[in-house]
Amino acid sequence: MLSCSWFNDDWKLLDLHSFSISVPQNWKYKKLQGEDSFIGQINGPGVSLAFDFSDMGYAGDLPPTEQQYINGRDWDKGFFYKPGITYTANFNVKKEKPPK
Repeated sequence: MLSCSWFNDDWKLLDLHSFSISVPQNWKYKKLQGEDSFIGQINGPGVSLAFDFSDMGYAGDLPPTEQQYINGRDWDKGFFYKPGITYTANFNVKKEKPPK
C-alpha cells in the first residue's frame, strides 16, 4: 500500500498498466520490446531499474543455483563446469591421467 504521508511533489506515480510504481519526478520510463513479457527500464540519475513482467509465472528459464544443479542431477548442461577439469562419477579416480 502507498502511504500518502511521505508522498509529495518530488514523487510521481508511473502507471504502467500491468503495475504502478512511485518514483522521483526526474526518473523516466523507457519502453523496451519483449517477446513474451512486458519489459522496460526506469532510469534516474545514477540508477537504472530493469523489469521483466509476465503473468505466466516467469518470463524465461533461469539457470539453476549451484545447489539446484547438484540436487537435480542435470549434468549435461554444464553451467558450473570449469575449463581443464575432468568431472567424474562418485568413485575413486586417482589412477586416471590427464590427456596429453
